[in-house]
Amino acid sequence: MDTVLTLAMKFSTDDDKKKTVSLQNVRDDITAAEAMQAMDAIIASDVFNYEPDEKLGATLTSRSVKTLF
Repeated sequence: MDTVLTLAMKFSTDDDKKKTVSLQNVRDDITAAEAMQAMDAIIASDVFNYEPDEKLGATLTSRSVKTLF
């Protein structure tokens, strides 16, 4: 069985909506400071059609995956 870790980063946007950016296969020891730094980079990158402008929170989720064949 494999474990997949997902970092979900929640943002507000310039049009008062909420968006979540999720990244899989992150380290299991990621810190809040590292997550905030990644979120700052996303806000500064200007690569999304919507414009994330505020960090709302981040979660780390662990999921077990069993490949049958």
